[in-house]
Amino acid sequence: MELYTKGSITTKTVQSSISGAQSILQSTVSGINNQFETLVHMLPTNLSPQIADQIKSIRSTLQDSASLFDGLETEHQRVKYLKKSGLLIPTTYTIGQIPTTNTDQSKSLSDATAEYVSLIDTLILYHKSQTDNTPHRPHIIQSFKDTSSFTNSTYYQAHPTALRLILYHDDIEVGNALGSRAGVHKLTMFYVAVDDFNNGKLNNIHLSIVCHASDLNRFGYSPILKPLLNEMEQLYRGVSVTLDDGSEIVIHAVLQHLSADNLAANQILGMNRSFSKGHYCRFCYAPAEECYRMVCADCRKMRTSAEYLLDIERVEADSSHSKLTGVRSRSALCSLSYFSPIESTVPDIM
Repeated sequence: MELYTKGSITTKTVQSSISGAQSILQSTVSGINNQFETLVHMLPTNLSPQIADQIKSIRSTLQDSASLFDGLETEHQRVKYLKKSGLLIPTTYTIGQIPTTNTDQSKSLSDATAEYVSLIDTLILYHKSQTDNTPHRPHIIQSFKDTSSFTNSTYYQAHPTALRLILYHDDIEVGNALGSRAGVHKLTMFYVAVDDFNNGKLNNIHLSIVCHASDLNRFGYSPILKPLLNEMEQLYRGVSVTLDDGSEIVIHAVLQHLSADNLAANQILGMNRSFSKGHYCRFCYAPAEECYRMVCADCRKMRTSAEYLLDIERVEADSSHSKLTGVRSRSALCSLSYFSPIESTVPDIM
């Protein structure tokens, strides 16, 4: 498992490592077994039952050691074994079609796809590995549980153990980031973090969706986020799960925050992507030239969920309205019945 978690190790390297380790192990065990059997033949025949049992136990241990890598010789066998150990395999889904040119110069359409790791399956594993032990401190804000948004929420009052989720996404360059063809293989990664007292730990941050950044620009967020948002809606209502011991639980989870850098946050909110002019702030309506001078927030210009939805309706009726508000299109997150994209986004302190 550790070999697969190393980003720089290829499948070929894993295969070579396991084959080499298996060869060394079998050779070593074979040598030890030959010497052990030679020693046993030198012992008298009338051995005590205790010594006979020890000899039998050592033979069994050597046999088990020699077969340590049995069933792991191929990639298919290893994946099958890891699935039993809790490995989640992503599913491929179609987000749209793109025109392509065939070798004979004819035109055709090919599927653009993305990879999705089930959020429900991820949270089932998370629930098995740990529970939310976030302490509640009413006079010190150290987590979301200490805020009035949590204590005054009717949803959390009805489901106090509901998991609080944070959605984050950003691009990564998997090729030569400084080369002339930088961006050709750029990927967009979506992560879902479970909000608790240990937000910074990597075992609380789960990869959810991987897609080509060019496909995100081509098709938008809605088709790419569709499987994730569908499962988030199910988790909001509650998903019944049967555990290994036969007991049944209901997992509730709610998307609490959207976290991203300024560009990614404005993209997913359907807002202005230029930060040099117009209304680019996702928290208020102040224009760029005024933002450069403001040192304190003006509550009269703050955005609200109601105004955000109204801005969407206006820009859908007349696209030129975006110049007045910075809202360009409806956010894919609006499909969640309970989520407010404006009130649930957080500042990028970097």
